[in-house]
Parts: sequence; C-alpha cells; structure tokens
Amino acid sequence: MTTLVAALVVAAPAVGHADDREALQAKGEQLAKEGRFNDAIDAFKAADRIQPRASHACLIALAYTRRESWPQAELFLSICHQRANAGDPLPDWVPQADEMIKDRIASANLAEVMIETKPATARVTVSSFAPDEVFEPRTIHLPFGTHVVFAKADGYFDAQYTLEIKDKSPQHVVIDLIPLTAKQKQERARGAGPMTTEPAPKRGTPFLIGGSAAILGGIAAHLWWRHEHTVLVDATTGTIDQAKVDLYNAHSTRYDIAHYSTIGLYAVGVGLVATGVVLRMKSPESPAVAAVPLRGGGAMVSVEWSR
Repeated sequence: MTTLVAALVVAAPAVGHADDREALQAKGEQLAKEGRFNDAIDAFKAADRIQPRASHACLIALAYTRRESWPQAELFLSICHQRANAGDPLPDWVPQADEMIKDRIASANLAEVMIETKPATARVTVSSFAPDEVFEPRTIHLPFGTHVVFAKADGYFDAQYTLEIKDKSPQHVVIDLIPLTAKQKQERARGAGPMTTEPAPKRGTPFLIGGSAAILGGIAAHLWWRHEHTVLVDATTGTIDQAKVDLYNAHSTRYDIAHYSTIGLYAVGVGLVATGVVLRMKSPESPAVAAVPLRGGGAMVSVEWSR
C-alpha cells in the first residue's frame, strides 16, 4: 500500500504536466482556427516546453504556413519528421504540407544556407527567426537581406556569423567556436553569463590603418623633399664655388630619395585607403546580438535583422 501511494505521488506531477500540455495544444488549435496564428504558435511552443512532441512541431509548422513564413515552416516540419514515432505519429496532412512548403520555397526570394559548426554539437539560431527557435546545424532557407547566425556549445565561446543574401545563390556558413579554458568553464558554471569572443574587426579596417600610416609617412617624406629642394636651390644660386658644388653633390641623392619616397608612400596610402573604403561598403554592419543560456544547452537570443 505504501509503495502504491508513493507511486501515485510521483506520477501526479507528470499527469498534471500532461493536462497542461494538452490544454495548451487545444488552446493553440482554437487560436489558429480564429486566425490568431502568432498566439497559436506561442501556445504550441509552451506545450512543447512541457513535453517535446512531433505533434507540437507539426502544428507550429502548419501555423507558419498560414503566415506564409516558409523558412520557419520548413524548419519545424523537419523537426516534426525527426520526432515522429509509433506513439507520436505524423498527422495525415503532413505530406501535403511538405509539398506546399517545398513549392513555395522554390518560388519565393529565398536562398539555401547550409550552416555548419565546429563542434557539430553546437546549437544555432538565426536573426530572422523568433528568439526561442534554437536548432542544430542544418540547411535552411533565408530571405534576401542581412542575417546573423548565432552559435553556442558547452565548453566554447559563443560565436556569430553575419551574412548578406542578395540573390538565390546557395551559401555555406561555417562557424568555428573557440574552446574555453578550464578557468573560464568554471566561471560559466558559476553563472558568470555567456562568454563571447571579441568581435572581429570589420572588413577593410587593416587597409584603412595601413593606408593612413603610409599617408603620414608620405607627409613626412614630402617635408624632407621640400627641405632638400631648398638646399639644392641655394647650392645653384649666386656665385658657384667648390663649397656649393660639394653641397649640391651631397644633397642631390637625398633629394631623389625624398622625391620618390613621397610619391610612393602617397600612392600606396591612397590605394590602401581606397581598398579599405570599398571593403567597408561591401561589409554589412554586424547586427547586435544578446543571448540568454537555456537549460540543457543552446540559448535564447535576440538579434537585429535588416533587409
């Protein structure tokens, strides 16, 4: 009798969670019937946080098809297929949804993006998706515009990758995460918060720095050139004697060096600066990313996205 009571006490929370999950799923289905697809998606996600099921992912995918958000619909229908089993089978309408999503993605302004992470166990999200839509590296489709792919893995610095999609050309994103030191792992375990690598300098920055240095060198060489020019003018003005001849011979070579150094440094500096400006113009601003770690791995992130 005591064993039976204990078993009932343990089972009670699970039954309660099941009731909550079913209620949230039913709520989501009713909201979808009313055309409130965003609210329906939130309800299905809440049910899924209680117990991940294929049916939840399928319903989220269906709601996204109603919103014509084809990348998200593709993602969740893929998750639906992955989770399906004998006890949690695919709904009858899934094959039709598969074909619809495939056709819409082919005709829409979307590009195929293959996301790869090192290590492969990292979890990723994309700026144009909802912040809680975290998934394993895979191939997805994204609309034209600038996006951020954010990656997180246990024992590694958080990382991100900015990409710009201008046409339907496929893209391959590889994010190589940097391992944490033992001390940094301890700090993360103590709740020090997410650790991110220092942002990489914008494209073109080294060229701008190098070009500026070359131009400053050109200015210095120019001043030297003018000094040598003044000396040579003095050496060839008025009565020419041996002293002036010696002075001219001593400074004529310096004049040539200063002359060509000025021209060369200015040319290199202008070329590097121009290259840096072009690269900067072609390199989109990195959207801001904020992350909150999730239990069991991954992260909830909010990211800026611009079209």
